[in-house]
Amino acid sequence: MEKKDLAIKLIDTMRRFKKINMKKFNNCSLTSGQISMLHQIYYKNMRLEKPITVSQISKESQQTLSATTQIINNLDKEGYITRATDQADRRIIRITLSEKGEKFILEHHKKLISYTNDIIETIGHDQAVIFIEIIEKIIKAKEEEDKEND
Repeated sequence: MEKKDLAIKLIDTMRRFKKINMKKFNNCSLTSGQISMLHQIYYKNMRLEKPITVSQISKESQQTLSATTQIINNLDKEGYITRATDQADRRIIRITLSEKGEKFILEHHKKLISYTNDIIETIGHDQAVIFIEIIEKIIKAKEEEDKEND
C-alpha cells in the first residue's frame, strides 16, 4: 500500500473508531469535550494540594482560556463543578467536581474500563501491549516535535 493510501486508511480507521466510541459513551447531555474536562479536573485534583485553576485546565487541555471558560461555565450551569475563590489570592478561581460531577466521572470511568477490557479481550493481551507501545511511540515523537517547534 502506498504512503498516501495508508494515510487515508489510517484516517478513516481512526474516524470509524472514534464514531463507535462516541456512540458507546455519548448517551448523556455532555459533549466529549465536557467529559474530557471533567476527567481532567478529577484526576488533576487527586494529585494537587489545591484544586486546579481555570488557567491550569486551559494549559493542560491545550485550549484557549476563553474556550476553557466556556466549557467550565456550561459544566457549572449543569451542576457538574463548583468554583471557589482561592483564599491566598482572591483573583484565582479553583475548580472542583460537585457531587453530581464526581458521581458522573466515577460511573463513566467504570464504563470506560469495562469497554477497554472488552477491547483487550477482542485483540488479546499481546496485541494490546503492542498497540499501547505504538501509541506511546507516536505520542513521544509528536511531543518532541512540539518542543522543537516552540
